[in-house]
Amino acid sequence: MWPDFRLAVGQLVHRPLRTFLTLLGMIFGVGAVISMLAVSEGGLQQSMKMIQGLGVDNIIVESKEYSTDELLEIRKHSPGLSVDDARAIKETLVFVEAWAGIKNIKVWSLFSHEGDSSNSEVWAVSSDFFTLSNLEPEVGEVFTSDDNREFATKAVLGEATARRMFPNGDAINKQVKVNFTWFQVIGILKDQKIPGEEIQGVKVGGDSDRVYIPLNTGLNRLKVEDMASELTTAKFKIKDEPLVSAQAAISENIRRRHGGQEDFRIRVPNEILAQQRQTNRIFNIVMTSVAIISLLVGGIGIMNIMLASVLERKSEIGLLVRLKMM
Repeated sequence: MWPDFRLAVGQLVHRPLRTFLTLLGMIFGVGAVISMLAVSEGGLQQSMKMIQGLGVDNIIVESKEYSTDELLEIRKHSPGLSVDDARAIKETLVFVEAWAGIKNIKVWSLFSHEGDSSNSEVWAVSSDFFTLSNLEPEVGEVFTSDDNREFATKAVLGEATARRMFPNGDAINKQVKVNFTWFQVIGILKDQKIPGEEIQGVKVGGDSDRVYIPLNTGLNRLKVEDMASELTTAKFKIKDEPLVSAQAAISENIRRRHGGQEDFRIRVPNEILAQQRQTNRIFNIVMTSVAIISLLVGGIGIMNIMLASVLERKSEIGLLVRLKMM
């Protein structure tokens, strides 16, 4: 095979432009397949990381938004999602292991003596929120149930918020002002590097760009909107129970407490994850098909070049074959 190999290499060297174009078609074809698969897999991993922040064993109850006229009518029958709802569910349903309440505070002033962070959200949360959301402090600590019960003016900052409000570093034990109330910073969360986005209509990520304060403090010391629900969101950690039946039980429990009003929606992160995987699977099939077609087109082009090369040398090939047979 050595003479044939030398002949092939010689032809490749003799026609460098044709060789380069042939290799380019192969590289782009194979690269397209690899790139599409890598993009698809990367998107799935990012989605899984974002959804895991919600807690795959959690059930999330959100308060719906209404116009003023609609809200006036609904409030005749239902006070909206509340702490009492969450406590009643925890005490009534044995498969609910823990709960966490969230109230999104309307902010018109947020700053420190060292910097400004007016774009950050302020969430009033109960102490179990950090555990249920898989959030851990990088520096300092998070507030406890005692802090929540005592209306403590303590705050935990996301990494991005801490960097903007305290550009010189060392935010622990310093003060931040939310509207008209000062809070002492006791912790900074680990940056999970998940941007704030929505998946299947559920807002995920964005934890690094928030200020967290105790729930009772936010509800009692900061002004909330008129007729708004006491809680924006409630999370429930489920154990030893299928999420489908747990979702139905929680929904029925809240509906009865709200006088039959459907002024809430329920999200199940595990179902969102399954839907995202299905969407990613379809996307993967489509993109892989496109990449394979690109590879096929490149392969046909290479075959045409090879055929043209052989046809050009047809007489020489025949002569060489005859010489070898003599």
